[in-house]
Amino acid sequence: MSVDGNVYVPWLLALCLALVANAEPDEQAREGYRRAAEQFAKIFREHPEHKLAGKSGLAAGNNWFLAADYDKAIEIYRAVVARAEKYDHVVVAQAMYWLGDCLARTTKRDAARQAWQRLSADYPETKWAKYARARLAEKG
Repeated sequence: MSVDGNVYVPWLLALCLALVANAEPDEQAREGYRRAAEQFAKIFREHPEHKLAGKSGLAAGNNWFLAADYDKAIEIYRAVVARAEKYDHVVVAQAMYWLGDCLARTTKRDAARQAWQRLSADYPETKWAKYARARLAEKG
């Protein structure tokens, strides 16, 4: 099987796991999101140069977020941001936004603000920067 086949099949599997989880009750959904996150994270780690790597990292973070495992989401969003030069700027901007959101949910407000400020400075033209500026303008 080609390298692309080695990535696309697990990527589609992870996508299916996430879609099924979305239709499940709370705890079953969280477990489905965890399984999807693990699959996406594996692709992200094992194929860092693949064109789906950035999206896989973002999808892993999003699924950890949906499973309410914010620490794991933070870890992988940070990894996506750390490799910003390799990935589409919209993927990186979205990872930065959700990184800030997860940090805020774990009461790391200063770090959240820093993530949103960096997003606003680095990718000001994206909708994610617009969302970040709105979050920065909130009180509390």
